[in-house]
Amino acid sequence: MRSSELAINPKYEHLWHIANQANPPLLSLRIKNGNSASHNKVLHIDALGLQGDDNLRKTRDGHVYFGTLKHSLPDSKGNLEVLNDYVLPATSMPVSRDPKAIQQLLDADGCDQKQPRHRGRQMQVFFSVAQNGFVIEDLGVGMGTYLRVDRELRLDCNELINIGTSLLLVSQMDLDDQGQPFLKAKVCGGPNNGKIFSLNPVLGKNYVLGRSENCDLHLSDCVLSQRHCIFRFETTVQDTDTQDCSSARVAGTAGAWVLEDGNCGKRSLNGTWVYLKAPTLLQNKMTIKVSEILFEASVTNTGLTS
Repeated sequence: MRSSELAINPKYEHLWHIANQANPPLLSLRIKNGNSASHNKVLHIDALGLQGDDNLRKTRDGHVYFGTLKHSLPDSKGNLEVLNDYVLPATSMPVSRDPKAIQQLLDADGCDQKQPRHRGRQMQVFFSVAQNGFVIEDLGVGMGTYLRVDRELRLDCNELINIGTSLLLVSQMDLDDQGQPFLKAKVCGGPNNGKIFSLNPVLGKNYVLGRSENCDLHLSDCVLSQRHCIFRFETTVQDTDTQDCSSARVAGTAGAWVLEDGNCGKRSLNGTWVYLKAPTLLQNKMTIKVSEILFEASVTNTGLTS
């Protein structure tokens, strides 16, 4: 089905011009896992949305929605709305991924992963004219949308990290006598549910997390690599963050916590994943995980192709 055969709302006419220019910005999402029918399948997205027969909503409004259901619940007249452009397989995980909400969940009932999950629109992709690129955003239901850590990542005050079968609720708290934050990680789910690590801000020290009993942070999870990832406290340029984390990171402090996948240059087998708590600009080779489906991004004509 050609793009012109799908319904285009006049409200999005500016996106139509972008999608139909000589060298339009394009995004390809290749499925890296999944069943035999979906493995290596490529979804093609332009400024107006998902192209071709893959567009289940048959609407070109600049948004591409991903979720575990195709339809909404019937309304009072029995009518069904097509919610998502691409349907993901259903899984079971904690409903909320807001760090404070997860902490409350942990404190209340030990992060019971058997509770029913919300279903609906889980993630969206859209073209940002201001940023001249495609943006991915988690919509707050389901299992969460995660980005694979492929380079050193500076940690914010609260992060949600997915490794193996577990989630790590990572927070920076208190300050030592040098004014540097300790790092606390609490395990949610998996065979190590409820385990807590507290790391001292020792400059340059690698805290190795993995399956090996020789690791600083040992987790008995068969999905983890022997040495899966590293937490490290490093010196930084003067911090000017204005986020609400003054108790953990203060302007002018000389250090910050970073996360690195793998160990000694060797990446972990199944990856280290950080929850996308804010809309994120997609770049080439980024790998996204949503509902256990892995998408690899390829972008052209956006200025973000390197």
